[in-house]
Amino acid sequence: MRQLIILSRNFKIQEIMKSQNLINSFLLKCQKRLLFNFFCAVLLFVILISNTFSQGVFITNGDFETGDLTGFTASGINDGFARIVREGTCFSFNNTRGITFSGDFAVIVRSIRDTTSIGILTSDPFIAVSTLTFKALSENSEGDGAIAFPNPVTFELRILDVSDSVLFSQVIQTNIILLDHKIPVACSGDERDDTFSNHTINLSPFKGQIVKVQFRQHTNKFSSGFFTLVDDIKSNEVVRCGKNNDKVLICHKGNTICVAEEAIAAHLAHGDTPGICTSGARFATSDEDSEDLIVPETILKSYPNPFIDQATIEFMLPETQYVSLLVYNITGKQIVALFDGVAEKNSIYKIRLNAIDLEGGFYIYKLTTEKGDIYNNKLYLNK
Repeated sequence: MRQLIILSRNFKIQEIMKSQNLINSFLLKCQKRLLFNFFCAVLLFVILISNTFSQGVFITNGDFETGDLTGFTASGINDGFARIVREGTCFSFNNTRGITFSGDFAVIVRSIRDTTSIGILTSDPFIAVSTLTFKALSENSEGDGAIAFPNPVTFELRILDVSDSVLFSQVIQTNIILLDHKIPVACSGDERDDTFSNHTINLSPFKGQIVKVQFRQHTNKFSSGFFTLVDDIKSNEVVRCGKNNDKVLICHKGNTICVAEEAIAAHLAHGDTPGICTSGARFATSDEDSEDLIVPETILKSYPNPFIDQATIEFMLPETQYVSLLVYNITGKQIVALFDGVAEKNSIYKIRLNAIDLEGGFYIYKLTTEKGDIYNNKLYLNK
């Protein structure tokens, strides 16, 4: 049973068991000796492993470009709510059609005209490692109320454990957009736009724990119901690898390795971190004495995708060689050459693509090496 105690520490069984009635019921049967002790130990081990690996390593759908709340749960108190909204549509009494998102969709966390009303958005569980980032923009309405209430909402971020106990709480001061309306017709005022504020939360005190992030918003002005837009919620630094960008780089014992997503939870459980190792680190080679070590492959990705004004195309090669990075439109016509030269091995190159002279639609970016290897991906310009 000593091994089980060590296992429970590594996988934080105490937190998982709080939210798992199945495990509790199973343990009760074991305590009543309805099952053999050895059988209990084996099944408990299987449950722990499957439960831990079923937790999300990263936040899912934090850009909401699926057009739904996959990876999140909306709720509220006293008629507060959260829901998906699309850029260019009306989702308030004020005119919201002019607000620019980073993609097609975002989420509004909204309270109604009551200071006790709270809109709530909660993520699915994920493993905390280093940071959480997100963008936010809160509504205010033009008029005397905007002067009397310069902070129209209270927007709170909470980090929860799997039993929904609060581990951390912080009131976030977001950017505020002053919107217009023409009474009594909704969305009839002038179209206005403003910049989302960027926010970073330090998750290192909870490193390795299974947590959730929750956003809560309520209005500070009675008789006025306002929203806060939330978008681009990301946990941890993720660097994709593999030919299909379906794997993730992990810093494992000072070596940067490329692993499948289903293996990430096990690596994080024993102290590895997502991303490229720093300070004296090296990439794993094929003759390393460990089955976990995988030779990193070429990385090629872009973000944000879709993009509006500017996209960043990022690539990294496992060996130094001459490469070209070209962008084509959907008909195959070359639009621009972004890189043409020698790329050093294991160095990340970030090249910006400006959308000023480009038409909206799909584009293909292609990385070609001197050895004849070709890698390409798509990105979408939302114009």
